[in-house]
Amino acid sequence: MRQIVLCADDYGQNEAISRGILKLVDQNRISAVSCMVTEENWPFYASLLRPYIDQVDIGLHFNLTEKLTEENPVHSLVKLLLGTHLRLISRKKIAAEFQSQLLRFQTALEGKLPDFVDGHQHIHQFPVISDIVLPGCAKLLKNPFYVRYVVPNLFGFPKQSWFKKIIIMTVTDWNFKNKLKKLNISYNQSFEGIYEFKLDGKYQNVFINCLEHIKHRGLIMCHPGLKSFDRQDKLALTRPIELEYLLSEDFLADMKKAGVEITRFSNFY
Repeated sequence: MRQIVLCADDYGQNEAISRGILKLVDQNRISAVSCMVTEENWPFYASLLRPYIDQVDIGLHFNLTEKLTEENPVHSLVKLLLGTHLRLISRKKIAAEFQSQLLRFQTALEGKLPDFVDGHQHIHQFPVISDIVLPGCAKLLKNPFYVRYVVPNLFGFPKQSWFKKIIIMTVTDWNFKNKLKKLNISYNQSFEGIYEFKLDGKYQNVFINCLEHIKHRGLIMCHPGLKSFDRQDKLALTRPIELEYLLSEDFLADMKKAGVEITRFSNFY
């Protein structure tokens, strides 16, 4: 039986996303929740998540491309890519924002430190940002904790997601894994969940392919949520489809058939 982490991203981004993820947590359908703490209502969403602290991993979804503090205005993804790869971005501002988001996480969850850290749109793996985030995690967080290692599977489904996966591989700090090892930071052994967020067929097909390729101690990310008319949420159309499947009996049957079970990362050790 392969054991994996199934993580729902973007908790705290809006109410529809947060309520949908809570449904999954309540029914033990996921084992990790990645939290975006930069929204104004984050303290309220955190209060809803606090009863589940001992049930699932709760982590920081480090964000530099959505709403941020007044001192640190939002970066577009393109601007962030150029700034990090050309080494033009302010290290001081990134470090300050990382510290700020860690504090917001800890304050709203009554002193709890993140069980893990990852990045919205995988920005934690960009050059420069990784140089700040990884040492910051090693210094400020208490073991055990882990950092998401995004390793796109080029042979996964659907085929049109190859371009997206190649882009992610291209913009990633190529020394990221070595940095994790050097700092003695735990990380997932494989990764699945990347697709174009355009579902011509069933999300079930995407997830079954993830189950076929995920390895023991791997991590699958998902982006569920309730139906929403939030125009700023680019994934608003696919979130309810993911949620419906993950709450279904088909999901449980597919997990059993694949010989996969979800667990918290700490159970790997």
